[in-house]
Amino acid sequence: MEKYKHNSTQFPSGRPYSADDFDGYQAAPLLIAGGRAPKSVVQRQERLSQQLVEVARYELEPYAKDPVVEFVTRSIATRMQQREGANWSQFNVRLNTAPRWFNVPNANPVEVAIAAYKALFGNGTVRENDIARRGFGMASAEYANLTIVGEFRKELEVPMWDEIGALTGKDATPHYDQMRGLQIIGFDRDIKQSKHIGAMRISMKRTIGELDDGTLVKGRTTAILNTRPSVEGIEQSDINTIREAYIDKVPMNEVPEFQRIVRWMIDDSLNPGVVLARNETTYGFNEEVENQVTARLHKRALPAMKALIQSHAMLPPIPENDERIVRLREMLETMQLPAPSDSVE
Repeated sequence: MEKYKHNSTQFPSGRPYSADDFDGYQAAPLLIAGGRAPKSVVQRQERLSQQLVEVARYELEPYAKDPVVEFVTRSIATRMQQREGANWSQFNVRLNTAPRWFNVPNANPVEVAIAAYKALFGNGTVRENDIARRGFGMASAEYANLTIVGEFRKELEVPMWDEIGALTGKDATPHYDQMRGLQIIGFDRDIKQSKHIGAMRISMKRTIGELDDGTLVKGRTTAILNTRPSVEGIEQSDINTIREAYIDKVPMNEVPEFQRIVRWMIDDSLNPGVVLARNETTYGFNEEVENQVTARLHKRALPAMKALIQSHAMLPPIPENDERIVRLREMLETMQLPAPSDSVE
């Protein structure tokens, strides 16, 4: 197959591509949801999602039929919303309302304030996002993110991994041996009803390094692979084996055919048109801070639970076997606050 050279000059609408249309590999804004989210930030993220979808419809046309392309575009938009929501939820339960500069070694108040401000609006560098995480007291925060559509934006990978490497002091380039939690997270159709698969969405995680405060820098890769019978680079016998293993609920780390395809993808040895889209998300996770956040959430929940009990006591008498009383009692007995997620994936 000849290497497909994508047209990176214009959208299908005819409007030229511009560097301003995309976010490079910047992390999701911290202020993206809730009453304090600036309208301009929300609109920018919506515009970015729409433009990536539009680019996908154009860039992938030589490789995939419309239903598969639509599966890709839905996946891109869904992944973006998941990341934004997770990053905001971590910010929403932060330990410090305003960033504390003394939480950041070798940084001055001005530097911390600028980094935090840029992170709020999704304009921070990798290091600035880490400064914001420390200053705000967040258990987890996104450092960088890159969505690649076909071959488009692939050139941003090297500078992104270089920047992550500068933060961790280690090579951040993905390697197959680092990957954990290999799994399939979706298909473009019901594979129990169809023996032919148009696309397969996969996911994997890795730990890149550890920072001086005990924060683990992690990465999550999600990708959509073109699995239609006519695609070159993947054997249909392998796809059939993977399909049967998935139906039988066999873990993908026990399926050699799946592992082989993942290795080829990470080594960048698959033909153009096989990897329809890929997202690389890098984030920091600090277990000690997560424990502090969890303890604070439980402490704040106690007054609310007491108020609920008191309000119940002030109600007119209701028989103890009343369904409402039974349900309320069961709720109070089993009520637990979920711990914050260990990542912004």
